[in-house]
Amino acid sequence: MGKLIRITLVVMAFVLLFTTVKPDTTSASTYVNKEFAALAKKGKLKGVYGNVNMTYKTLKKKQKGKVGQSESYLFYNTKNAYYGFFYGNSDTKISSGQKVVLIDKWLSTK
Repeated sequence: MGKLIRITLVVMAFVLLFTTVKPDTTSASTYVNKEFAALAKKGKLKGVYGNVNMTYKTLKKKQKGKVGQSESYLFYNTKNAYYGFFYGNSDTKISSGQKVVLIDKWLSTK
């Protein structure tokens, strides 16, 4: 039984090793590049306004959106991205001085 499991794992490893993904088939693969890495080090996200540590007040002036909730964060949802804030004094409102801790952008993989 143990030998069968080892053989199966070796075969699976070879299949995974030689499986190739064409980088041009997804927009996500073209999105993540050297420019993306350079911006991420600065707390920014390519094609999205703002950066980590900017205040909600500044973000709200420049980007129209709606506040939403998740289990871990309050989100400010705009046309291009989601901006995450830690919960403050309220479970439903973001105070003007709170700072962005997360920027999330959804990409098409088609």
